[in-house]
Amino acid sequence: MVRYVSAVDDEGVAWVTPDAGGRLRGRGTYVSANPRAVEEAIKRKRFELGFKNRDVRVPKTLVEMTRRGLRREVVALVERAGASASEARASDSSETTRAVERETVTTVEEEIEQLLRAQKRIVADDWVLIPSDLVDEMDDERLEKVSVHRERAPSDVSPGVGYRLDALSMDELVSILDGDSLDKTFATNVRACLERFRLSKKLSDAPVLVGVDEDVSLRLRIAQIKLKLFERG
Repeated sequence: MVRYVSAVDDEGVAWVTPDAGGRLRGRGTYVSANPRAVEEAIKRKRFELGFKNRDVRVPKTLVEMTRRGLRREVVALVERAGASASEARASDSSETTRAVERETVTTVEEEIEQLLRAQKRIVADDWVLIPSDLVDEMDDERLEKVSVHRERAPSDVSPGVGYRLDALSMDELVSILDGDSLDKTFATNVRACLERFRLSKKLSDAPVLVGVDEDVSLRLRIAQIKLKLFERG
């Protein structure tokens, strides 16, 4: 669901405004993350009903405003994820997966410890960065294809790595790395991994943000799913 608020301009006119981050003040109303749902809400005057204000105005470009807002939220959260990450490295997912497969539970205590580790990883703190414009060229059979049913939320999990950020293009990711929020050495490392991945198209060369703040990680996952659903709607 995407939140919308009623924002008043300098002339005192109330406008329906997307609130992709869910942080704007004021009364909010919600619409499914789907452009057709937004168009239906406009047609049936759901916003006027939700805000209990029949004079609230709906921008003609509300669908595009929503798309841009969702994308800006993902970009902002990727910046925060990079700033909070403890390190960046290449994924080497095949080795990680094999290491997990080799684990065997031999005692009750070890089984309990394994369950506790799984509980802590409900919100993964590792994110593998895969530019959206390179997904179709990837040479890795274990990476789930992007062609999914529109009514289903797209998967964003890479086995043995963590969450997969593949909603932003290479140019958008590089632009984030050029910002002031990231340590320069850290950004240089990520940029080098992205360049290796651009050439090889192998998941093991893709950069991973390690140890991302849990709250940021959760919000980033939700924001990316909303953006993907909206753009595929």
